[in-house]
Amino acid sequence: MRRPYLLYGMLLCILAVSASLSALDELSGTMKQILDHRANDFASIRKDPHVTGDETDYTSTLMVAGAKECYITQTAKPRYSDSCYVFETKNRAAVTARYKKYVKALQDASPSSWTSWTESTSKPASESAYFGPDRSHPAASVHWDLEGMNMDWYDLTVTFYADGYAMAKQQ
Repeated sequence: MRRPYLLYGMLLCILAVSASLSALDELSGTMKQILDHRANDFASIRKDPHVTGDETDYTSTLMVAGAKECYITQTAKPRYSDSCYVFETKNRAAVTARYKKYVKALQDASPSSWTSWTESTSKPASESAYFGPDRSHPAASVHWDLEGMNMDWYDLTVTFYADGYAMAKQQ
């Protein structure tokens, strides 16, 4: 009598794990697609131009799973970045869990020759995981930080940088 329950329990566990892996594969797949559009400053995935002053921002046609919105903006002239706003919460454990999921997906989407590094601060609290050919030229990052006037909620973003983007030198 116990064998059917054990079998059903094992089957349920397998289905739960495969669903989780499938979601991670979808997330990594989309990240890989966005990384593939870095060479032309994301020109092929831009839509709905929005002019602000002398700069034009675009909505991205590709969005990472779970993102609320993704915008392509000129971050470091003449280079663009595709930044996806993913998550906002007051729960640090929730943002940390989601951060780890996106870092893992980005790691899976990145070429094996790339390096990765993490930078964090304590005031205000934040952490960024970067991936790219070297520490001066990140291709993408996953970032959470403590935000708000009262520093009472966390933001999670995923950003992809165009080829040739260089990090600003720290002073």
